[in-house]
Amino acid sequence: MLLMKMEKISIFLLILLVFSVEMKVEAERCRLASVGCSSDAVCNQYCWSKYPNGHGECYRPAGFPIVQCACTYDC
Repeated sequence: MLLMKMEKISIFLLILLVFSVEMKVEAERCRLASVGCSSDAVCNQYCWSKYPNGHGECYRPAGFPIVQCACTYDC
């Protein structure tokens, strides 16, 4: 019973890992989202340090139960 639950959790985490990055380009701006976000300030600091002119904020996509950190930056 416990093994089956662990398998389901492992499969769920694998699916999250595979689909955790989303990118779209709009008017020379790129947006990259990753799973997990504790606060807007932490997300913004992460995006600022990783991408030039990067800004970040936490958001929850429709129909998805986990909050993500979305970075917007110049492409």
